[in-house]
Amino acid sequence: MVPLAHCQVVQAGPNRRICELMDHQEINDQPCGSIASQDKTQEEIDANACLIAAAPELLAALRACCAALVEAGKDFAVNNPLAARPNLYELHAAAALAVIQKAEGN
Repeated sequence: MVPLAHCQVVQAGPNRRICELMDHQEINDQPCGSIASQDKTQEEIDANACLIAAAPELLAALRACCAALVEAGKDFAVNNPLAARPNLYELHAAAALAVIQKAEGN
């Protein structure tokens, strides 16, 4: 996965969108000289462009979910001292944290 620092979505006007990902550039939804888009359908290229455009918001939402899971796991552990550890909240928080670290290039 490419670190978020290497992705950029530019709004150049009301009817023009430019999406850049290292060797890939789209202007008005048309791929331009992309190695990454070779052997991909237009549907896959479009889906990837949408995912890249949403990546900052997705990452922020996942960070918030991770923090909530950590707190819920602590509360569950306090209220259920005999429950298995790590509990389900902690397991999901760890999985979310691993994805956050991957997105950040760590």
